[in-house]
Amino acid sequence: MNHYARNTQYLSKLIEGFWSVTASALGEDHLLSQAFETALRSGDAELMERALALFGGYPKAIQNRVLWGADAVV
Repeated sequence: MNHYARNTQYLSKLIEGFWSVTASALGEDHLLSQAFETALRSGDAELMERALALFGGYPKAIQNRVLWGADAVV
């Protein structure tokens, strides 16, 4: 397996996890959830990286809600 394919495989697993927790915390219709889902379905590493960058651009309150759950103290 070449380096690019391995990185894409790991990135895909990361995006899958982010999609799952984001959809749970924010709902499936949230823009961030849809960005992760689209990136995951496409298998495109660039889209996956852009979805992660989108997450990084969200306010800390939203990031904490995704990472720590809806009951997280902000």
